[in-house]
Amino acid sequence: MPRINEAFLNLRASYLFAEVKRRTQAHRDAHPGVRLIDLGIGDVTLPLPEVVVQALVDAAREQARAETLKGYARSSSATAARATRPTSRSCSRRTRWWP
Repeated sequence: MPRINEAFLNLRASYLFAEVKRRTQAHRDAHPGVRLIDLGIGDVTLPLPEVVVQALVDAAREQARAETLKGYARSSSATAARATRPTSRSCSRRTRWWP
């Protein structure tokens, strides 16, 4: 017999986008004279504009070259990740995983 996962009982009944819409409307109601620029999810039934696609392509190409790679900011989690990443000595095929 199937059992209910107890963790489901602790979930809030809110859907993220519905909650964002609720809070946005509450802000508009509380501040009627303020212009609010909505950067919501947009219309997901339309294709991405070409300028967005080109920006994604450019950013990906930038990350693909050692000279222009930006990577992540140094942080304790990044340091820990670098400490545990595979090295060419630990890979059976001697694969180089980073430049």
